[in-house]
Amino acid sequence: MAVGWNFDQKEVQEMNFTPVPIGNHRVRIEEVIEKISTKGNPMYEMKFKVSGHNGFVWYYLTFDQGNSAIVNTILMQIFESFNIPVGNLEPVIWKGKVGGIRVKHEEHNGEVRAKVQYFLSQEQMANLPAWQDSAGVASATNNNAPFAEIKDDDIQF
Repeated sequence: MAVGWNFDQKEVQEMNFTPVPIGNHRVRIEEVIEKISTKGNPMYEMKFKVSGHNGFVWYYLTFDQGNSAIVNTILMQIFESFNIPVGNLEPVIWKGKVGGIRVKHEEHNGEVRAKVQYFLSQEQMANLPAWQDSAGVASATNNNAPFAEIKDDDIQF
């Protein structure tokens, strides 16, 4: 509980979200959460930070034994795009890796949302700009190096 917090309704800001534009984007894996799908299959919920944008894109990778060829094909795309050792399914290794996605838009409950259409190969990412923070500033960080762990008391907002 946030004991001592003084809520001030006058400080509430209107938030306007626009979906990440359609096209190829460099992304960083922010989170990989292990879950169970509605059909009972193991699943990874992946959250991607999009280079140069304030937005995120989510992807749900379901490990469905009935569609193993499709799952293995997607896994190979992820391994190549994010420079993850082939066969490594440890989410902790995936976090912080930078790769690429093709974004498409889909309507969901009357709202347009950005979705992962597919994962980009290293060749497809060759012409993408270097990683940029949401203000559009290029970063000198190695695109596949893990990022420093940030504690809650380090956050500046």
